Amino acid sequence: MRRRRFELAAWIVLETGKPWRESDADVAEAIDFCHYYALEGLKLQAEPLHRDVPGEDNLYFYEPRGVAVVIAPWNFPLAILTGMTAAASSPATRPS
Repeated sequence: MRRRRFELAAWIVLETGKPWRESDADVAEAIDFCHYYALEGLKLQAEPLHRDVPGEDNLYFYEPRGVAVVIAPWNFPLAILTGMTAAASSPATRPS
């Protein structure tokens, strides 16, 4: 997305009629979402958390839930779509 930033902004200008500055900001926000959720995914892939209390053994982990559907709003066609999709597809840890 970084490499094709201006092309993506041009598509937003063409498809939605947004000004260039706002279209570029929409693409920049989408790139930020990808970066943020990639870092969060790395955190989730770390060792599962243990939430033990006396007399119990608890293991806290994330696992995939299934298919996700995203319908993007017209005013942020790339940023919100990318953010919701990246959040739904963040990697999950497997119980050990």
